[in-house]
Amino acid sequence: MSHDDRLERTYRRLLWAYPRRYRREHGTEMLTTLADAARPGQRRPTPRTVIDLLVGGLRCHFRIPRGAAYLVAAATTAMFVALSTAACVGWLAWSRAAPVPDIRSSLAVAQTAVPLPPSQEPSRYDNPLALNYGEDTGPEWLNQASARVQVFYTAPADRVLDLIHEARQRLIADGWQIEKSSDDRNTVKLFWASKGEQIVQIGGYPKADDGRQIWVYVHHRAPGWITPAVAGGLCAGLAAGWLLAGWALHAFRRHGPLGRTITALLGVPTLLAAAAPLLLGAEYGLLLGTEDGWATNDSLFAATAVVEAWPLSILAATGLLITSIAATLSPRPSNAGAPVPPAQA
Repeated sequence: MSHDDRLERTYRRLLWAYPRRYRREHGTEMLTTLADAARPGQRRPTPRTVIDLLVGGLRCHFRIPRGAAYLVAAATTAMFVALSTAACVGWLAWSRAAPVPDIRSSLAVAQTAVPLPPSQEPSRYDNPLALNYGEDTGPEWLNQASARVQVFYTAPADRVLDLIHEARQRLIADGWQIEKSSDDRNTVKLFWASKGEQIVQIGGYPKADDGRQIWVYVHHRAPGWITPAVAGGLCAGLAAGWLLAGWALHAFRRHGPLGRTITALLGVPTLLAAAAPLLLGAEYGLLLGTEDGWATNDSLFAATAVVEAWPLSILAATGLLITSIAATLSPRPSNAGAPVPPAQA
């Protein structure tokens, strides 16, 4: 086999990176151009040529077809896959890495601050999908995990404010740092404090009559790497969703009128269903995360959006899968084999 034949065979193999239709229409022209550009005696393609051909093939497979409808479908698909990926990454990371405080050590902290017998047994509470929003969450720089041990105390109404002030002084004497305070003498008074990996909220309702006028919530700090992990999942999902949309839309265009109609009837409700979790995700991620500053718990904004709109999220995910399968079942032309004639021996 001559050097030219060997080079031509390598070029033929590289051209398989392109779609069948593209090879059928442009394969011979591309092969001729590559052969003419080769140096005399060249045995194999240059690395740059190999990369150019492979990247060009990927572009042909995944490039979004022209048209506003195609662009909207691709953007919606990419954003929904990104949101779903970020939700999965965030939930898995949080469920495995977010610390859960121990009841015994948390009770010791509570007794240091409020040396009274609790009105009920200490208990755990966790609602990570509430995000870092509302009076139960601390300043964003504390990055407290959502799980907490809660201890409640009963005290005379005229002693609630004094007991909270005394708790603050006891924690300061024990080496705790006061982080944030809120004082409304008509409704609630509370403050946040931290020491090492422990975070505590102590507050009270001076006018409460349910036997829980004073509370102590003990948290641990959440790992800081969860936010970058979710951001990485969001970017990876966006890229994967865009490639999936390009691949499916190219397959969709190979259908006849009936096949396109069926695929569109499956795809349009899917895209409409995806709008609800996407809008919620935009609200939580852009508004709630920036209102009080971004905290690690806010990394679950995608999971919160997907769960709160779960019927439509499931419909969108299922519809996306079915629509992609339907698009790939397009009929193949009978002459869709290798369009470039084989080399003569």
